[in-house]
Amino acid sequence: MATLAIVWRNPEQLKQRRRWRRIERTARRSLYVLQELISPERNIWVTSSSLEVIHDRSCEAAVQATPDSWPFGICS
Repeated sequence: MATLAIVWRNPEQLKQRRRWRRIERTARRSLYVLQELISPERNIWVTSSSLEVIHDRSCEAAVQATPDSWPFGICS
């Protein structure tokens, strides 16, 4: 059976600079974005992903009651 192997590695590792920025915050939720610097000379950032955090006590009870229904849910 054939296996995969890395035959060449890039000698110049990528130098990525990332930052988290909070865009919105209310009593019930916070919205963050992950940005990556693509042009240091011109200070250009691009948004690569976002995260919404919901602050709710009922969320914790729901996750404990049905853990399979929210496999990626995180309560805060």
